Amino acid sequence: MQSLTMINVLIESFKSCDAVRDGLDILRLIESCMHAWSNIVFPRIYMKKIAINLNSAIDDWSSPFMKKESRIVMMGYARAGRLIALTHLIAGTTAGALWFISVFLSNKQKAAITDNDTVATWNFVIPSTCLYKGVSYSTYKILFMMQVIQGSLILISECACDSFFFGITMHLCGQLELLGIQFTESNKKHYDEKRHRNVLGPLVKRHCQLIALTRNIEDAFNINILLRLLIISVVIASSVHLSLIAIMSSNDDIAYAMTLVKHLTVPIGAWPLQEYNKFALLRHILSSFGLSVVVIVQYLELYYNCTSATANLDALTLFSCGILALTKIIWFRIYADNLICNYSSAMNDYVTIDTEEKRIIMRNHAFWGRIICIIALLISYVDSVIFIVGHAQLSSEETKINITIFGHQAGYAIPSTCTLAHFHISTDLYLVIFILQYIYLVIMCISNHGSDSVFLHIVLHVCGQLEILKANFINFDITSPKVYERFNTLILRHDHLIRMTRKLAEIIRFVLMVQLFISSMLIIIVGFQFIIALTTNDYGMMSKSFLVLSAFLIQLTLYSIVGDYLKMQMEEVAQSVYHSFWYDLPIKVTKNIIFIMMWTQFPIKLQAGYFVVVDLGTYMSILKTSISYLSVLRVMIEADSVVNTEIPSYMGPLWLHRRPLRSDTRPLRPHMGLLHPYMRPSQFHIRPL
Repeated sequence: MQSLTMINVLIESFKSCDAVRDGLDILRLIESCMHAWSNIVFPRIYMKKIAINLNSAIDDWSSPFMKKESRIVMMGYARAGRLIALTHLIAGTTAGALWFISVFLSNKQKAAITDNDTVATWNFVIPSTCLYKGVSYSTYKILFMMQVIQGSLILISECACDSFFFGITMHLCGQLELLGIQFTESNKKHYDEKRHRNVLGPLVKRHCQLIALTRNIEDAFNINILLRLLIISVVIASSVHLSLIAIMSSNDDIAYAMTLVKHLTVPIGAWPLQEYNKFALLRHILSSFGLSVVVIVQYLELYYNCTSATANLDALTLFSCGILALTKIIWFRIYADNLICNYSSAMNDYVTIDTEEKRIIMRNHAFWGRIICIIALLISYVDSVIFIVGHAQLSSEETKINITIFGHQAGYAIPSTCTLAHFHISTDLYLVIFILQYIYLVIMCISNHGSDSVFLHIVLHVCGQLEILKANFINFDITSPKVYERFNTLILRHDHLIRMTRKLAEIIRFVLMVQLFISSMLIIIVGFQFIIALTTNDYGMMSKSFLVLSAFLIQLTLYSIVGDYLKMQMEEVAQSVYHSFWYDLPIKVTKNIIFIMMWTQFPIKLQAGYFVVVDLGTYMSILKTSISYLSVLRVMIEADSVVNTEIPSYMGPLWLHRRPLRSDTRPLRPHMGLLHPYMRPSQFHIRPL
């Protein structure tokens, strides 16, 4: 049932035929479905460990040796668990009931106006306007009852598992408090050595038992809690954006297309239509300064090289991403006039919509621009959280080894152990540095992916305008008056779109060159790290490498798809003119068609520098080259592991071989510690690496 609900919601969000009003409901329902599904699956997987905790709790309550004071403490924690569970249940039930009633009453008023069998657009408990569009009121009532059942199951799945978690956790807290009371009482009394050992033995055993029970709860619910935190973070961030879309502007089309990109880039001063005052300049300077500090710190980490290879690879990744993010925000600031021209033109396009067909085309392209923004938002926040968690785990392992040298310095949000190792960092200052590093890590992700969203969003808008222009050429009416003026207007519109596209290509030329270089380099390096993690079964390193690879591949994929789509739209303008009734046009008009054909022979393309066209062909070439390098590296690793397992350890290093000397070579005497005891030094030849 949860899977069917999730499929229903995903189909509804994919169709996206309704207003922005349903977007927030869809996001909240996706979060609820995923949490309810995890609440069902993970307790089922760890059922044996949960059963151990339940049996232990039953034994605690049914113990005949329980004192009155112990029962009072346990009842206090039990009441706290019940209060949390009841509050959760009452809040969920009240919200669900109010939502069900409000939806039903709104549709009942609509049904009172129309007949029973009249086809209308209804509001649903679970957003399904696109999926069940046009059903009658009698069919709607059946669907309404089914969706009420689905919503109730989601509510029960969420509240039941959460209530059980709170209850069993509060019970363990009560048992730990009782154990602490027993330890305190044993310290106050004076026993001889033998009797003291008999008193502390059961208490220590009970402590070990409670630790085991706590680990059972941790194993059963840690993944569930992690997923819940990640999903809630994304939903809260997305809900803020969707709420602002719903209340911000009276023009729904402009709000739908622009608001998400605006609120993603305003914090770093990269929104093209912002008011360019001192405050906007200050935001841009702070973002650039923070990214510069991150880049310098990572360079120093690589220069000092006092940590492991994994930490150095993290520093190299952040160093490259910092350079890329800094390049984008500085370059977009330098070419801000080009972006302002394009976004101002886009605002005018939305204001001058005169037909429903144009509105549908522009809204579809705006939808894909919003999808790119959401992908950028997910990559920014999820990768930041997972990178910090993975680096903190690695740093904690290094701290256990070098605790006397580094102290707190090994647990930063980004690699900075070597750089800050020479300073005395107190606990308070460490927390401040950690928070600042996390903030600048998020700013780096937003500067990188947010700049991509700003650019790709306006490129998709230009593609939508080219699509509208093609439709205008194909459907050009030759029977109406003023043929020359109307056709000349289309030619001028084509020229305007070419100039806007040329401005965009000028902005992104240098940025794409840096993007392709850094992405190609890191795909190979991180891919090699992923191969090593596969051979060593290092699942933590495997997951982090996969996330970094996914982020760079998604960036390349988005640029390649949008660049290929733009090139295709520019080339198809000539075909649309050819499919029109050009042969019936006046001779004065047909002369201008030649210029359109000439322009489409040299379409504007997204290029890295002046020589690499960013399209699907380039993307496939990068992938094939990277996979070829990774295949060679994988074969080398496998061959090296096979040789290391076959050659005995007493034979010394692999580069040391016994073979006859040639007349043109001069033997070098290796270190005596590397020689076999039954071999003479003259029998060795050192082969160059």
